[in-house]
Amino acid sequence: MKKIYLLLIAIITFAISGFAQITVTGGTGAAGTYTTLGGAIVAINGGGALTAPVVVDVVAGHKDTLTGSILLTMTGTAANTITIQKVGQGLIQL
Repeated sequence: MKKIYLLLIAIITFAISGFAQITVTGGTGAAGTYTTLGGAIVAINGGGALTAPVVVDVVAGHKDTLTGSILLTMTGTAANTITIQKVGQGLIQL
């Protein structure tokens, strides 16, 4: 029975991580995982002042459907930069 629970937890975790293909890390209240780039940017905009560099990792192969423009209003500094980068090999389709 214990093995079944562990298997279910592993399957659920894998399924959830498959949808969250964008990760925000660093000195922001928006740190976490997101399913869209727009969602990550909105969270960064509302996450408060940056306290350290922020990195947005977008998994290669991610497809994002944009219905409008994305506006990043949070500004970085020389010390607290905002970096959006691709992780892995492949295309990112916006």
